[in-house]
Amino acid sequence: MKDARAIGVVRGFAALDLVVTFPLALPGWANVFFDLLYRATELVGPVGVRFAFSELSWFFVHLAGVLGVLWALARLATPTRFLAALDAIGRCAVAVLLVRALQHGAPAALWLFVATELVGAVVQGAVVARERD
Repeated sequence: MKDARAIGVVRGFAALDLVVTFPLALPGWANVFFDLLYRATELVGPVGVRFAFSELSWFFVHLAGVLGVLWALARLATPTRFLAALDAIGRCAVAVLLVRALQHGAPAALWLFVATELVGAVVQGAVVARERD
């Protein structure tokens, strides 16, 4: 990437992802993250179903956190057009998964994450398209 603004966009979304995924990678912090998620949901309405996490569920939470941290660090260190395009595609997939979880009783606060994923996909998609020209 040559445009400083495009690099800033990719790094900005990577930094946001790092902040959100880092706690998920750490066993004690993941509990805090989910507690905050449920508390945020209480501010907008009833929580609904509070998911019970088995040890295997926590393993996958932490695994996703580690992968999210590594992906964010890769984009921070090397903000390329290719990584921005992959991230835009990945954000669309994550948004679909979040909507599916919301349909099955996940905390309503996750709608904020759906919005940020879709905004990130659109903004980075625009950066990728602009960089092509």
